[in-house]
Amino acid sequence: MARSDEEFLVWLQKAPRDFRAILAYRCAMRVVPLFRFVRRPSEYVEQFALLGMRALLAQAVVIIGQRKLPNHVLTSASNVESVREFAEGATFSSGKTFADGKLFATGPGYALQSAADAVLVPTLGPIGVFEIISRASEALSVRPSGLTPDLVVNAREGLASCIDDDIAFFAGVSSGAAILRAPITLHQWLDRYFSEWTAERTDLFGNDGVWTFWAKWYQRAMAGDPLPWDLQEKIALIPNEIWEAGPEAVAEQIALIEAAFELRRRIADLEAGQAVAEQGRHGIGGNNPPEEIDDAVVGAQVSVMWESIAGLKEEVEADEPDSGRVAALIERLSHALKAVVAWIGRKADLAVDTAIKWGIPAGGGFLVLNPEKAHAVLKAAQAWLPFLGP
Repeated sequence: MARSDEEFLVWLQKAPRDFRAILAYRCAMRVVPLFRFVRRPSEYVEQFALLGMRALLAQAVVIIGQRKLPNHVLTSASNVESVREFAEGATFSSGKTFADGKLFATGPGYALQSAADAVLVPTLGPIGVFEIISRASEALSVRPSGLTPDLVVNAREGLASCIDDDIAFFAGVSSGAAILRAPITLHQWLDRYFSEWTAERTDLFGNDGVWTFWAKWYQRAMAGDPLPWDLQEKIALIPNEIWEAGPEAVAEQIALIEAAFELRRRIADLEAGQAVAEQGRHGIGGNNPPEEIDDAVVGAQVSVMWESIAGLKEEVEADEPDSGRVAALIERLSHALKAVVAWIGRKADLAVDTAIKWGIPAGGGFLVLNPEKAHAVLKAAQAWLPFLGP
């Protein structure tokens, strides 16, 4: 490192526990390309990379998102041996095998160990954190064919410079939030090293569908713009048997979680907008009601929309959603929305602050004036339904 190992260990001993955890996480994130880009993709290699990403996501939820995960989830996410057992006898792209343990003496192996061990970093002391960061540095030291010794040395120095930059940043800010959301940068020598490493290798994240989420997750985490923590927490809680089934099974479960999350988000957005509109109507000027429209037919359709949305909210929060009921609610919402939109088209000359008379329930005017929010709920529900099965 730019500073000596002894100096760095002294810093770790004095640093707050949270700072040590963040530093280990950021360091492990920087060497992800070592197991993201592979010479020969196979189910074994992909399972290897999946474990690394699972470990990093669990860390992010706990360290950056400040959420608590059950101990059994953290233990499973840090279990490097599960890959060895899964792929016993398989050959990694470098020619090393899982069975004889040589895989874990490769650059990708050290990178994975750094990620997996860092899952438990909140419980580790300074020496444990030092070993995790040293392992990430060691991952860059195992020189694959085609990379010059000088490039390897410079890459390790580049990682050390990144760590020094992190330490300097920690010392210069008073806001914990600023530290948690700081982008994870790469030194130019690391960039050059990974440019050489990725040549003639396949990017697993380029596999649309199976790795789409992980490509998005990694990009946003590195940029300091993480995905919503509620979403990440639900993904971290995916049962262990699904993780062990491989990337495709995990991708399917993530797609289900994302679809349900999007539906919740759209319903919450609609409800928040309606609450703001109601507050505005009863605030200043609330004693001067706008022009009223007497139309019981459209009022009935708006009632159907609200009832359908309420039903969808119940189902998306249920432990076992009823796919038949969800399908029926989608159908009712779709028909009612079409009727209301058609009515709006015939009444296009109305002022935007027009209210609805007794035929439309409280809050109904919001849906009439903002049909796009109901449409967003409908589209999210339609995307969620296929995941529910028969």
